[in-house]
Amino acid sequence: MSRDKSIRLGSSLSNIHTVNQFVEDICDHHNIFNSYFGHILTAVTEAVQNAMMHGNQNDPEKIVTVTFEHTPEGLCFTISDQGNGFDPGSLPDPTDLNNDGLKGRGLFLMKTLADEVSFHNGGNTVELFFNITGIDQEHAAHRAQQVNKYLKTTSTVKDEPTTGKQ
Repeated sequence: MSRDKSIRLGSSLSNIHTVNQFVEDICDHHNIFNSYFGHILTAVTEAVQNAMMHGNQNDPEKIVTVTFEHTPEGLCFTISDQGNGFDPGSLPDPTDLNNDGLKGRGLFLMKTLADEVSFHNGGNTVELFFNITGIDQEHAAHRAQQVNKYLKTTSTVKDEPTTGKQ
């Protein structure tokens, strides 16, 4: 897998499975498991759903682009839509009891689950950054080779026979 990868989707929620597979493949490649995988998947999925529903107004002709970049500091997902943009600061706090709890929920989840969230292009692009210094497949394979090499050298050392005398 290259360090950079992207997918383009029509704005239909039926395409979410493609996003899920995209994130899963990336996390598998970088050995991201358990709860952190769940954080990444949820945040990216929320960003894509927001882009489809709110940005592109569920217009299947409008495209959402999801781009992945692996940096030395971590994993970065950029989600862009073709909508009119928005001001992220204008959304109500979904934890406010006076709010109906639904507006701003996706943004709240993204900010809670990602290590860094930034908006660009008038709100048409959101960047989700996850501080990961995980091990990608190349490093995992190298470590496995080192362990196998070590095990081979230690298994060739024969144990001295014990005579029962102390």
